[in-house]
Amino acid sequence: MLELVSYMHLPEDALTEVAKQLLSNEAGRYRKALSLTESATKIAPMLGLMGTLIPLGPGIVALSSGDLETLSSSLLVAFDTTVAGLAVAIVCFLVSKVRRRWYEDYPNNVEGVMNTLLEKAEALREQGFVFPRQKGAGFSGRFSAAVSEEASYEQA
Repeated sequence: MLELVSYMHLPEDALTEVAKQLLSNEAGRYRKALSLTESATKIAPMLGLMGTLIPLGPGIVALSSGDLETLSSSLLVAFDTTVAGLAVAIVCFLVSKVRRRWYEDYPNNVEGVMNTLLEKAEALREQGFVFPRQKGAGFSGRFSAAVSEEASYEQA
């Protein structure tokens, strides 16, 4: 939002395009965050399967030579890696589901706030307010003051 406010000096059409780009960037950031846990959800079981198959080779060789101790330790490693891979996949799946719910409405909420900012900026322009080209806290403070001033006019 602050970045959008820093571009308020632009013409209305350009400002709308900046708002669309900022919204797209924000949505992309959250898609990227979701893709990490979704990828881990798919990769973890594969790694668990690999961890199952790799120790089975020495276990089968130990079985043919009658070494039950090596066989049992190989089977233990095989089952542990399967369980670990599935546990990681379950945790990542749940994290992805929770994040997806959090992020699902976020772009719509941001878009609503951006539309409100754009409407307020348009109303201020119609009243003759000129947005300075400055960026930073001083500018956003003046913009906030102007919006508050407009709200007090509307109430009066």
